[in-house]
Amino acid sequence: MRLTAEGEFLIGGDNKIAIEPDTIIKLLSQRKLIPCMLLKFALAIVYLGMKTLTGFSLEYTTRMVEAIRELIRNDFPDEYKLSEKIILNSMNVASITLGPDGHGGWKELYAFDVIYNGGFNRKVLEKIGRIQYKDLLIPYLAFAYSYGLSKYGRVEDAVPLPYTEVELKKIFENKFNQLN
Repeated sequence: MRLTAEGEFLIGGDNKIAIEPDTIIKLLSQRKLIPCMLLKFALAIVYLGMKTLTGFSLEYTTRMVEAIRELIRNDFPDEYKLSEKIILNSMNVASITLGPDGHGGWKELYAFDVIYNGGFNRKVLEKIGRIQYKDLLIPYLAFAYSYGLSKYGRVEDAVPLPYTEVELKKIFENKFNQLN
């Protein structure tokens, strides 16, 4: 049953649940209340075995799948066994992009931001088409390094990067702005 927040309650069908931490925690721990996104991901990733198009939510998606698997472990052991075959480290990753912040600088944009703002204008699209692929990756190098190290390496083996994320984004900005 889908619930919607109405005032101080979650309402759906004949259900009326007070939005109070103790009540929500109790229902979550009893598995009588399951967040909607969790159900959507359970259906798409665990039950249907689909790979999702993710942004920097790859780690978040991985944790959600692990939570879903734990949720079904006792009640659906056959599905749990099948879910062991889900490959999480080869998700389709679609990076967020950068766009004008309205103050002469840049901000991170997600797909919804681009769509909501009417898409990119022709000038931006032409620049994106001319910039080298390796340069498009510059703003996310520090993130990619940190993520890869935490997922596949050992944090104690980390090597300090010569640039911060802010500096990397500035390098990209300069390269992008230099395109005619």
